[in-house]
Amino acid sequence: MSTTKKSSQISEFYLACRNGDVDLVKKYLMALKQTKDDLNPLEPNVNSTPLHAACFYGHKEIVELLVEHGCDRSKINGYGLTAYEEAANDEIRRLFKRPQG
Repeated sequence: MSTTKKSSQISEFYLACRNGDVDLVKKYLMALKQTKDDLNPLEPNVNSTPLHAACFYGHKEIVELLVEHGCDRSKINGYGLTAYEEAANDEIRRLFKRPQG
């Protein structure tokens, strides 16, 4: 499974996160578990990361998976926003809260 793309295309991993394809995201996460850099690419054509896309489109389960796998929560997209700031709703924003303890 490859996250490579042609220069004018968006990666399959990004599209899976944006489109809410939980099963495909899980497959990519298993393949990418060696390096977290692959979880945080800024897609050149959309200026956002897979986490930004999942947050923006309100895909709660995918956001949970990405955060659990160590996705960079603080990465800024091409519009100067974090994934938290791009979140579709409060339910998604709550996933960024760390437990108090």
